[in-house]
Amino acid sequence: MPEEEQVAAMTPIGEEGVTATDGGGPGDPTAGPQAGSPAQEGSVDAVEAEATGAGSQEAGAGTAESASLPNAKKKRKVALLMAYVGHGYAGMQRNPGVRTIEEDLFRAIHKAGGISHANSDEAGFSKIHWMRAARTDKGVSAVGQVVSLRMVLEDPDILAKINAELPAQVRVFGFGRATHGFDARKHCDKRRYEYILPAWAFDPALVPPSSLLGEEDGEAVPLLETEEDGEAATALGDDEDAPAAGGDAAGDPGDAPPGTGGGVTPSVEADGALAASTGVSQPEDTGFIFDAACAARMTSILSAFEGTHNFHNFTVRVAASAPNARRYILSFRCLGAFDIGGKPWVRLVVVGQSFMLHQIRKMVGLAMAIYRGAAPADAISLALHTRIGLSGPMAPELGLFLDECYYDSYNTQFGKLHGEIHLSDFQSHVDAFKAAQLYPHIAAQDEKEGVNAVWFTTLTDRYYRFRGWRRAVTTNTPMRREDGKRGRPEGGQSQGRSSGEARGGRGGRGGARGGARGGARGGGRGGGQAVKRTRFGRAKTDARGGGVGAGFNAEYSD
Repeated sequence: MPEEEQVAAMTPIGEEGVTATDGGGPGDPTAGPQAGSPAQEGSVDAVEAEATGAGSQEAGAGTAESASLPNAKKKRKVALLMAYVGHGYAGMQRNPGVRTIEEDLFRAIHKAGGISHANSDEAGFSKIHWMRAARTDKGVSAVGQVVSLRMVLEDPDILAKINAELPAQVRVFGFGRATHGFDARKHCDKRRYEYILPAWAFDPALVPPSSLLGEEDGEAVPLLETEEDGEAATALGDDEDAPAAGGDAAGDPGDAPPGTGGGVTPSVEADGALAASTGVSQPEDTGFIFDAACAARMTSILSAFEGTHNFHNFTVRVAASAPNARRYILSFRCLGAFDIGGKPWVRLVVVGQSFMLHQIRKMVGLAMAIYRGAAPADAISLALHTRIGLSGPMAPELGLFLDECYYDSYNTQFGKLHGEIHLSDFQSHVDAFKAAQLYPHIAAQDEKEGVNAVWFTTLTDRYYRFRGWRRAVTTNTPMRREDGKRGRPEGGQSQGRSSGEARGGRGGRGGARGGARGGARGGGRGGGQAVKRTRFGRAKTDARGGGVGAGFNAEYSD
């Protein structure tokens, strides 16, 4: 029986068979002759088989398998749909020296026989045309990730064998045949992400008056209580140089070029060390119910992100003038509350063409600051419609996951060749993974480590100085940081105010730097000025360094 009649169009988890036809469609630049007849398909297959067979003979000539099955290593382009819990991984994309989802998946497919030994090295990623639809950050999960590659499909049990080589937190739902030129990233029209938060985060009774914009006094149920003395906990501790909670891919936001919005963002480490150091416990139950009115209010805030905007203030190391700072958000909605383990959580869903590093987490962070009264209602508009840098909050990575990737244009143009690519084909497996793996993990980690509880202690005007955003935008005056790291002048200059006003000239790299715990270093051409500061940047002493020319002052406060 011909090979084409032995297999099915899609291979969901636990089933056998895949389509074995090949060929591209019109406009597919890397495809062979257009599929339309057995002879055409055979000609493309023969070329691939010949090339792959040669590689197989070089890698393992003389084996019994090669002697009995000349085309045993024949590869076909597939779209592989998968899910994973990102905890313990440094992101999706492979990165030498750290554990990544791609690395584990690649090795699992190789051990299962889907990638030949000749293609199992680093160069194999290029040889088999490997590409992922979305590069999720450190700790971020996914239930709708898509990977394209050329895979060996002869073994009918290949899917089960791949999953047997993967940890339980990583699952491959299935795969379907695709055109030779299919690329999971380039052919993806849009991506949907989901972010979930505990419902208590929206409870007005749990927002301390001290965190409200312009509020100084008043009484309210404490948002958090320490296990020791019941007072509001501080999330930053004494480590002002803690890395951002996005992994090393983010780098140090403090090193962002002038005007890129690379302000400091307090982070919550995934290992729970920060929560443990502060002794933060979960907030008390006040009987708050997240109802339809709450969802509507949150949606009205999130909708300000919709459309095409400049999101340079919602990522790191991207200048306002950079073309890639402009992104298109199709929709951002709050879908209401649902239960995880008997406790209410709130679902936020955003759909966009593509997203930059930390963009969704920063959008959620600022939206929550507005909802809780820490930031003004127009804070989103201010951040989107200015070229100066505004440092906003970034929500923890724990609640974020990639929900689905869409291939509408590809399906319209090439869907008749090998079938369309839809996550809905595996919806039952997606729902089961969310219920058994993803949602319980998020809730358990939050309960154990107080990830959200710690983060909300930093979501205050005192830290981000939201009240100064409107004036900064109106006067086009860059806001300086107060986190104790070195400041950078705009265009070689900076302005700062404490009890008086200090102005700096072309300090450049030779200028002095204000250390996180005080001290100053002045050197090179330009001298410098620095201040010793407390956690929130209050100057106690200063040190001045000489040299040729003036330096800059890293201290600024409204």
